[in-house]
Amino acid sequence: MAPFNKNVLVINVTKLLGASAEPRVRRFLAQRSPQGLRNLEDEIARKLAQQNKAGWVNEPDKPGSVLVEPGTGAVILRPNGKPLTRSLKKTYMPRAGVDLGLFRAHLEDFEENTPWMYLDKGVVAVGLGHRLIDADEAKQLNFVVRDQDRVAMGPTFIPRVHPKHIENAFIRVRDSELVNADAQEYKKETHIDLPRNEAELVFREDVEQKIDEIGRADKFKDFNSFPQSAKLGLLDMTFNLGVFGTTDIFPIFTGAVTRRDWSTAAKQSGREKATDDRNTAVRRWFEEAARLDPFFITKARETKRWDEFLK
Repeated sequence: MAPFNKNVLVINVTKLLGASAEPRVRRFLAQRSPQGLRNLEDEIARKLAQQNKAGWVNEPDKPGSVLVEPGTGAVILRPNGKPLTRSLKKTYMPRAGVDLGLFRAHLEDFEENTPWMYLDKGVVAVGLGHRLIDADEAKQLNFVVRDQDRVAMGPTFIPRVHPKHIENAFIRVRDSELVNADAQEYKKETHIDLPRNEAELVFREDVEQKIDEIGRADKFKDFNSFPQSAKLGLLDMTFNLGVFGTTDIFPIFTGAVTRRDWSTAAKQSGREKATDDRNTAVRRWFEEAARLDPFFITKARETKRWDEFLK
């Protein structure tokens, strides 16, 4: 590794720490004290972090955290070639929860919010992809008689649906001969719908359950501290593929999310079976996250020595 350029080092450190630091820098250069170097490095690291010119990032699967350059993820090294580290893990503060209204509007651009039961990849579903495991689960929902049928039965008709009718509707959809059909085609199979307010409750429960599932996954354990846009992007992936489906099918994407490398996550988030518009929307969410949260570690662990970094 190239030796110090003493004059350049004095100029750059003084520029960062202020004129009062110059005597200490020159004293360190004269004495070459290891402790003096350590103290100087610690002060430089604090100042860089305060000015957002560098930031602390937790070492994956290791104790402590390292100082990195924003945007590139380059680990900043001491002049001896070892990373600038601290023994404490960085504590990521929780951010605002997921904007459910924004996420629902996003899903409705790409998935039908269907009030009647339909088949989704061979599984009975309703609303925005809420899957029904069996008829008993369907009977837990407050289905009503579809509007036009209720009108035909008279204004005093109370649109309560007997559980047996819900079960029959579930069976008809489950056993339907429609193959790979659009959700709209299943309307004729039943005469009952899930009201919009009930569908909204089901959707919120589904999303909250998915968020809890994401947070319990080891790869995404810092989910609560992710920028809102990264939360939305990851939620779209897992809502579509499941948490384990996402980690299994997209390991490079998953690794990038774990390291908070949102630029790489953006590039790796495309799905073959998703529309171009949906992939673009998710990619842009992660690109926004990269602007909001620029501190990460690259997979290749790029490095930059701190006296060179200050130039």
